[in-house]
Amino acid sequence: MVFELITGDFLFNPRPGQEYKKNDDHLALFIEMLGPMPKKFAMQGNMFDHYFKQNPATGKYLFRRIQDLKQVGLREILIYRHHIKPEEADVLSDFLCKILKWYPKDRPTAEEMLKHPWFEMKDNYNYKMNEMEYKLFELKDQAQQIDVNEPSYATLIEKRANLMNNG
Repeated sequence: MVFELITGDFLFNPRPGQEYKKNDDHLALFIEMLGPMPKKFAMQGNMFDHYFKQNPATGKYLFRRIQDLKQVGLREILIYRHHIKPEEADVLSDFLCKILKWYPKDRPTAEEMLKHPWFEMKDNYNYKMNEMEYKLFELKDQAQQIDVNEPSYATLIEKRANLMNNG
């Protein structure tokens, strides 16, 4: 709900595909966000065999209908999809990730969550990057990802980004 209030979007918005149903996608979205579902947790459900299959070669259980699951970071979703400023995204994603746990026993209590640093942040209704701020962020991010064998190029890109920011 917090994610939806801030972004205006659903954190998990499942859709049916040609080979799978909406419930399959919903579970796949959880797995991409939270990581693999603990085997013990998954096997407690009466639909385990419906959603998972065992790989005969490795013995590991795989999601049955959707194969290409990719780990997705909440911070990256906030920044790259919703243009939330990194300093806000860092604290907000930490807040949300603490409650997004497979096992309810691993989730903090409401009282514990009220002590989270996100609630201590100064009110800032300008938490989204404007177009120029976002382009600058992308440029700096790309500069940091450039091959370490080319530090001069990364430095040049970073200098240009700083010039754009100060100019």
